[in-house]
Amino acid sequence: AYALEKPRAFLGEMSLEVEEEPHDWFHPIKWEKLSGELKALIHELSEKGRFTCPYCGEVHTGRDVLCPSGQLIFKGFPLERVTVIRDEEFLPLTSALAFLYEEGRAVLQRGELLELSNGKWAVRDKLPVGFTKLNENYYAVYNYI
Repeated sequence: AYALEKPRAFLGEMSLEVEEEPHDWFHPIKWEKLSGELKALIHELSEKGRFTCPYCGEVHTGRDVLCPSGQLIFKGFPLERVTVIRDEEFLPLTSALAFLYEEGRAVLQRGELLELSNGKWAVRDKLPVGFTKLNENYYAVYNYI
């Protein structure tokens, strides 16, 4: 009622300053460090295209995500999505993130490879399950069972 009776007095009491609060819905992209076991596995795959399994001792290719012994090979990477790897870091992709790995080329969480053509993004291919070299700087693991 006071605001209706004396609007100028009421408005004068209101603070017009806007307090800046951090918005928690925009999270910065956070690369995580590869653990010792994953680091050795990724290094061997990037050098040789195959690796000696830490679970069964047999040699597997980069397409294997599950050891015949039943163990997940890329333990530590999320299942059913793509994880991008650079140097000794990894970035699990989410549904809200397309990763641009080179000019005009991106990869999505479910393995779709996008290409920019005539100003429009289009799916050009799909990552195979397992370990793949995207370019000279990035690798990807599509950890899908």
